[in-house]
Amino acid sequence: MGKTSSIDKVPIAEHELEIGRMTFYPNIIVGEVGEGMHITFESATIAAQVIAQTYKGTIPFVYISNRVNSYSMDPVAYKELFSLVPNLLGFAVVSESKRRRMLSNLERMFVKKPMRVFSSMDEAFDWAHKLLESKN
Repeated sequence: MGKTSSIDKVPIAEHELEIGRMTFYPNIIVGEVGEGMHITFESATIAAQVIAQTYKGTIPFVYISNRVNSYSMDPVAYKELFSLVPNLLGFAVVSESKRRRMLSNLERMFVKKPMRVFSSMDEAFDWAHKLLESKN
């Protein structure tokens, strides 16, 4: 598929939620959780509802977690959260911190979808587009 064009990175919607910001692109979401948040199934349910409304519960998408802030997540919540968005095809993590990227690799034990960890958003977008293309 090659490099992601700039038109692919034009947001179609943005939502400020209690847990952070979600920016929607065609078939890709970039989420930035707020500093110091602790994400549980309950606190992320509203985000899952916004995703379901935006992508109509059927449009396939990839979620990119842009880890610019420090926060924690209950890893057991992944399975429950992913069941609310069955059209999720893959999960990417972006962090400039080598330590955070290493910790993100531990999340793979809980994520039963294709998952990759990147140091740049461009790499994550390219991977997301390849994954979406392979599923079409």
